[in-house]
Amino acid sequence: MNPTRIPNLKHAFLCLFILIMSYTALSSPLGQNQKIATEKLNFPKKEYQDWLQTQQNPGLDDQAKIKSTVTTFFIVIFESWLKREWLDFGFLFDQADPEAKADYAYEKGFHQVWIARWHEYGIRMVRYDFQPRFLRYSKDNNQVKTQATPDARLIFSDTPDRFENSSLGYLDFSLAKQNEKWLLTGVRSGSPKHNILPKSSDFDKLIEEIPDSIEIIETESELMQSLKKHGSPRNQERLKIMQKQLEKPHIMTLQDVKRNFKFHRIEQILMIDKRYALVKKERPKDPSWFYFFDLVTGEEQVLNTGLYFARLHKIKSPHWYIFYADGTISEYCAKDFPVLIECSRIEDGEKFRGEFKARYLPLHEKAELGSKSNTIVKDVKVTLQGIEISFGPMEGHEGMFYAAFSDIPVTRTAYDKENHQFIIHFMKTQISENITADNRHIEEQNRYIKSANLVSDENSCKLIVNLKESVKLYRGFRKSLESGTPYALFTFHYEEELY
Repeated sequence: MNPTRIPNLKHAFLCLFILIMSYTALSSPLGQNQKIATEKLNFPKKEYQDWLQTQQNPGLDDQAKIKSTVTTFFIVIFESWLKREWLDFGFLFDQADPEAKADYAYEKGFHQVWIARWHEYGIRMVRYDFQPRFLRYSKDNNQVKTQATPDARLIFSDTPDRFENSSLGYLDFSLAKQNEKWLLTGVRSGSPKHNILPKSSDFDKLIEEIPDSIEIIETESELMQSLKKHGSPRNQERLKIMQKQLEKPHIMTLQDVKRNFKFHRIEQILMIDKRYALVKKERPKDPSWFYFFDLVTGEEQVLNTGLYFARLHKIKSPHWYIFYADGTISEYCAKDFPVLIECSRIEDGEKFRGEFKARYLPLHEKAELGSKSNTIVKDVKVTLQGIEISFGPMEGHEGMFYAAFSDIPVTRTAYDKENHQFIIHFMKTQISENITADNRHIEEQNRYIKSANLVSDENSCKLIVNLKESVKLYRGFRKSLESGTPYALFTFHYEEELY
């Protein structure tokens, strides 16, 4: 053997090895830009192999492969919930696309936070079943948009006889074909449950803070405080009866209460008189929901605060709660006058009733109500307790005025203390041509109003109400006639009328 040829053979073998490794890397299942550590403990090997086999199957069309990617997305999430550990679905996303990478980071962080909360709340899913439904599908070359929902039924250990729906809702997926595989380039949802966390969240920090994130406050109702403070024989007897009721053994614990909130973050738990729990869950874009629990009987109710964003104002007794809402309505872009919401019942076991009362505001406290623009003031009338203003659309804006619902324009209040004038601003509103200059001064009076003036104010107008002495309070209402004409009603009051 010629010894001078040995180095050449070594070099040839080395080149062959490099070529083989390079080919392996380039033809890896995820392509040049898709790398995943499949040996990690939290890597879903079975789901990955099933998905890869579908993507590489020449007998399947693109639509079947697209559905496979979306379905695998749902499967990995449900398997993560089942195991209560995160199984990484990064292989489904185009990691070379910045938008896809950002959506992957959110989806991963979002579900990791929920899994950590389930650990903290003692929640365990024991079984799931789902059938993905695809609602929309559009394809443009190698780009696809589709909407899908898992249509899932979940069973949890604390409620083994009851199915629960998943919180995933309808998701909008964008996909692109990369290296003969359909990968996710975007995931979007219109569900407040899904978008409850900011995209820029520090998910690791959120997970660390979960054990301390629920504010638990022990408090006493005003009734309990009053009975303790005023020690008459009758009050002492009532106090003994209440305390005897409170000493009954609890069949529910706070951990049991937490397990009722599988897909919501609990913001606060108020322990009332050591027996009742009032829970507020976090829903930034939804109306406020308060849940009532009786730890002795296991009773559970939702307290009705309607479509308002509300906060707890007073706990009059374990059976009487008052909430305050600034008037913001969740379902559409309108605003009511601030309201007080009273949820009450007579005794244990009864259904709570919700009563909505427009709040009396001092004249100097500003309020805003209404939602429309490009409107006209059609008429102004003095009523028994206040003043009423009706509205219509500007010419050419009829469609938007009546779209979805008719409403008054955005209306803001102000107070001129020096002249004791209540000023109502109607934004982007003009005065109807039918209201002549002579008719803009209203001399009609009632118990509270001396006179009023309707004046133009650039592209808006305002109603200046001259009030009688000692008028201190007002309320506002959004109303509508049977004809559909919207109107605003403002009533005025003396302080003594409230008592």
